[in-house]
Amino acid sequence: MKIKTNKNQKLLLAVILVLSLIAIAVSAYLTHIHYMVTDGGEAFSSFCNINESINCDAVAASAWSKLFGIPISLWGIFFYAFIALLCLIKLCRATLKKIPIYLFWLSVLGIGYTVFLIYVSNVLLDVWCLLCAVLWIVNILFFVFSWINNPITMKDSVKELWKDVRYLTSHWTRVLLIIIVLGSFIALLFYTTHREAEKQRKYLELKPVFAKLITPLSLEGPFIGSSSPRLTIVEFTDFQCHHCKKLHELLKDIVKKNDRIKVIHKDLPLDQACNPLITRPFHTKACATATFVRCTTIQNKYWPAFQLAFKNQSKLKQDLIFESMAKELGIDYNKIQQCQNSEATKNALAQEIEEATGNGLNGTPVIIFGSEHQLLSGWTKGKLEKAITYWLSKSR
Repeated sequence: MKIKTNKNQKLLLAVILVLSLIAIAVSAYLTHIHYMVTDGGEAFSSFCNINESINCDAVAASAWSKLFGIPISLWGIFFYAFIALLCLIKLCRATLKKIPIYLFWLSVLGIGYTVFLIYVSNVLLDVWCLLCAVLWIVNILFFVFSWINNPITMKDSVKELWKDVRYLTSHWTRVLLIIIVLGSFIALLFYTTHREAEKQRKYLELKPVFAKLITPLSLEGPFIGSSSPRLTIVEFTDFQCHHCKKLHELLKDIVKKNDRIKVIHKDLPLDQACNPLITRPFHTKACATATFVRCTTIQNKYWPAFQLAFKNQSKLKQDLIFESMAKELGIDYNKIQQCQNSEATKNALAQEIEEATGNGLNGTPVIIFGSEHQLLSGWTKGKLEKAITYWLSKSR
């Protein structure tokens, strides 16, 4: 089959090359976000952590951010680097006429995965990532330009691809070469992941860092753990904060294993409806959720409501969510509404927010050891456990 060369092929290849370089840069930053969010960047917040609906950090923290244990963004770096390499080879060696066909099939792969990730964001996570959207746009443009640049029909493209697959697998030396190339690629991926894990291990070995608050906190409030502890930990959380949910689950596990620890919960909603430091829409249901959970105390459902609020984190912006949660908890929603609208409830929440903001705390989650020592060195499992061990040994 004779493959014709598109007159605008160089221009189209140059455009695809530029798109792939943009995608590499975006994927690299997404990889940075992933490791910061999942391996120790508890206080980290990327520029596209905008609200509960548009939040790259939430996507990076989800189970869907990895493929075979490796960040999708890292796979993306290699994918786009391969595309860039093919473009450069074709631009330098015009005689290699099949490269546009390979680029087309790579674009089909990219557009297929894009559709899947859009489904994950829209249906499964109900949260969007701006940087991911940039990659989706790149993939769509890559597909369009590759389609235009493909010198043969779709039917002939399939035939050419199948012909090359048969050729590559027709002799054991070629099969061995494929295995070596794929093996090297996988080894490089795992090596990169291992390097990141080593960096986090070294970070874990550092001594815990604390900062003393301006004013000691009251140690009153709903708690889990020991009623006569050797260590009291205060957590300030926001029910629409993904990190807060993760931290509380971690603290629950620690409390189960250590009967010397007490964890007190305090609210710090990042919502302009009740937090004077928030001047733009952010977690727009955080204040309402905090008062809802507080008001379930009158019907002895505080901790079940607390857990349910985090469980329904992605649904909190729905209009009837509190009525639905009240029904699931088996409590009187009319009483909850009366409590939520009362000045006593609003004042109690405002006092807790003032307790935090008066100490310079303006984000969540926050961990305080005792009544006045804020943990600054991170709260992933290993680091938090190390900080607790350090504090308990220090207080003997």
